[in-house]
Amino acid sequence: MRATLFKAILSISFLAIAGSASLATDAVRVKPLPVALDIVIQEPKNDWSGVYIGGFGYYAAGTFDSSQGNIDANGYEGGIFAGFDLDLDGYIIGGEADIAVGSVVGEQETAATKLEKRINGSVRARAGIAVDRVLIYGTAGLALTGTELTENTESDTTTHLGWTIGAGVDVKITEKLFGRVEYRYTEYDSETFTLGSNAVATGFDEHSVRAGLGVRF
Repeated sequence: MRATLFKAILSISFLAIAGSASLATDAVRVKPLPVALDIVIQEPKNDWSGVYIGGFGYYAAGTFDSSQGNIDANGYEGGIFAGFDLDLDGYIIGGEADIAVGSVVGEQETAATKLEKRINGSVRARAGIAVDRVLIYGTAGLALTGTELTENTESDTTTHLGWTIGAGVDVKITEKLFGRVEYRYTEYDSETFTLGSNAVATGFDEHSVRAGLGVRF
């Protein structure tokens, strides 16, 4: 009977030790750490597509190539522009029109002659490359202006058709507001003024530096 009791106690002890070892193993088992997910945050792309309008001012200097002799002219003008762009993955194409008023004047004191360029405008194509918030572009198209010739007390007006070409930079100040700096060369065809019995033919070419602000929609 003692042997049987000893075997029973031994069996119970073995089971208790095995159970304790199993619990200890479960207690120290390390749970796997959660897998970290790579999260990529992309800044919104600066899209240049859409319609825009704005205002500008500029200084112009040029020459009236009159049949009575060339007359240098300069002055300041200001106006408005409007256009649209398509953003083709950073390559920009579009169109723009502008109209300006002011006074670019040339005078020939010896002949009491005054030539003045007044209201003018253009319709142009634009193409460029956008790098983030900066758009570098070239532009070219048709130009139109009205001029007046005055000699002594007589005067006459006419309209000149021409062409214009240039380049500029648009920079986004905010998502909608942008600033602009642009250079343009414009050449107008020669037209004839009639002052009494005297006819004077003249064309006009000018260089202009423009600055403006615009809003995109």
